[in-house]
Amino acid sequence: MPEHGITIDCVWRNWLGGTIDGLPFAAKICDVNSPDGIDNGRVLKLFLYTEDGEQEIAAYERGWSIYPSGKDEASMDALLAYCASLPNAEDWQTGRNNPTLC
Repeated sequence: MPEHGITIDCVWRNWLGGTIDGLPFAAKICDVNSPDGIDNGRVLKLFLYTEDGEQEIAAYERGWSIYPSGKDEASMDALLAYCASLPNAEDWQTGRNNPTLC
């Protein structure tokens, strides 16, 4: 499985912002799996953009409006796995596991 570079630049309430494989993203995460989440998981909303941030290449908000393809799908899968492994939001919202707040 290839490595995927994930950076978190922004944490606000239950939102994370950053990059994966150089692609900007924003994701709304909940503490428990949800029927509204992607594959009944913790990610309730997800937006993945081109490297310049100008165009959405993935968009999920209670359903897929844009589903990624090719290497972008692999980046999205890695991001979903990363989000699934996060501790409860209280820990990362306060900056205990991520010092960058916005």
